[in-house]
Amino acid sequence: MGTFVVQVPKVQIYRVPPPENAMFMERFRATEQQKRPCSIFVTKCFLFSVILVLILGICAALIYLAVRPQNPTFSVEHVLVKTIHSKRQQKNPEYHITLKSNNPNDRMNIDYDKGGSTSLSFKKHEIAKGNTPALHVDSHEDKDLVLVLSGSKAKLPSEIDKSLSGQEKKKTKLALSLSVKIPVKMQIWIVKLWSMDIVIECDLEVNTLSKDTRVLHQKCDAKV
Repeated sequence: MGTFVVQVPKVQIYRVPPPENAMFMERFRATEQQKRPCSIFVTKCFLFSVILVLILGICAALIYLAVRPQNPTFSVEHVLVKTIHSKRQQKNPEYHITLKSNNPNDRMNIDYDKGGSTSLSFKKHEIAKGNTPALHVDSHEDKDLVLVLSGSKAKLPSEIDKSLSGQEKKKTKLALSLSVKIPVKMQIWIVKLWSMDIVIECDLEVNTLSKDTRVLHQKCDAKV
C-alpha cells in the first residue's frame, strides 16, 4: 500500500485595523499634499537664482573682454612739508604729497573713495601716516591726488630731524617710501562694474624736507 500525506491549512486569523489608523493616514496624506507646493516653490526659486547668477557672470565676462580694464598709473609730483613753530613747543610736521593719477582706460571712469590709508617711511621707520581723499578720474585723464600725512609723535631718525629743522650743514638726499591703500570703483557711465582696493608703493628721493623740497627721483607701482 502507498503512503499519502495530507496537509491541513492552519487556521488563519485576520485582524481588522482600528479606525484610528485610518484617521492617521488621512492626516499624513493631507500634510504631504500641503508640503509639495512649498517644495516646488523653493526649487523654482533656487533654479531662478542659479540662472540669474550665470547670466550676470556671463555679462560681466563679456564686458571685461570688451573693455579690457587696466590699472591706473601714479607718479609723485610734489612734496611739501609744513611745520608750525612756537616758543614752547614744535608741532608735528604735516606732509603734503601730490600723486598724479592717470586713467589709461577707454570709456571707463575711476572713482577713488576716501578712507584709505597712507604711510611714509624712512629706512623702514614710519615717520607719517594719514588717510586718502575722494577723487573722480575720467577715461584718459590725469588728476592730482593730494595726500596729507601727519608726522609721527615718536622720536624721528636723526637724518629726518635735521632735515626738517634745516640744521643740516649740507643738504643730504633722503630716500623715502610711500605706501597707499585706497578703495576704487571702476564704472562705465553710471554702471558700477568692480570695486576693489589698489595698493600703491612709491620709492622717492628728495633733496631736503625743509624749504624748497624737490623730488629728485621717484617710481610708483600699483597693484590690485
